[in-house]
Amino acid sequence: MMMVVLVVLSMPIMVSHAFAQNIDSGFQGMMYERKPDGGIGPKIPGVKITFVRENGSATKTVTTNKDGFYRISLKKGRYIVSATHSDYEEYTSSPGFIVVTGSGYQTGNIFMKKILMTTVLLIRHAEKSNDSLSSAGMLRADELVHVAKKAGVEAIFATNTNRSQETVQPLATELGLILNIYQQYDEIQEISNKVLTKYAGKVVLVAGHSDTLHTIIEAFGGDPNKCCINGDEFDNLCVITIYGPGKYMDGSRDFDPMCAELL
Repeated sequence: MMMVVLVVLSMPIMVSHAFAQNIDSGFQGMMYERKPDGGIGPKIPGVKITFVRENGSATKTVTTNKDGFYRISLKKGRYIVSATHSDYEEYTSSPGFIVVTGSGYQTGNIFMKKILMTTVLLIRHAEKSNDSLSSAGMLRADELVHVAKKAGVEAIFATNTNRSQETVQPLATELGLILNIYQQYDEIQEISNKVLTKYAGKVVLVAGHSDTLHTIIEAFGGDPNKCCINGDEFDNLCVITIYGPGKYMDGSRDFDPMCAELL
């Protein structure tokens, strides 16, 4: 009688587990410009993107390629993401996170806002006789047209005084603009807020008075002592350049207004 012995060998199958451990995982996507109207702009190359693990145990960076694409290998976990580019406002996902599941690559596009350079041309009203312009003041108002009309001015602000409005009205007429009237002393901060929101990235002209010019510069976050317009001068203007919200000429709230002569 033949005896057949069947031997069953137990061999744990490790292939799928090993494969799971070796699966590459991470994040990938495109970097786009976010337009002021909320639309999607062009792809952005050269953006440095940093991923920091929630517990701070790991930090990895990647730079978008010429097509604005990025791909980075990351272990399973939650990451805070930041992105920087010299022409765009810094992006951060904080306080939110992106989640890497550990199984393949998740896709997430990132949007950055372009840094808007806002220019404020700050002047004092022209020479006056009572609350109206003198003959010399009217000549200076006409000269302002020649100086400022090619600067790309898109909004003009004047106080609720005749001398202020008469100084800038010829320029407004030349450019087809309606004057924005503000209270001489009580609405200066409102002017700053309006310029940096409604007219961000544009060129505006603001007419002030000898005793309000410094307050106007302070409202924009600058050092009023660096303004070149003195109380007895009518022929200078300050050029204030603001890069992005709250980022002035030197990247701080202490900037040097540039000066130019009207005549």
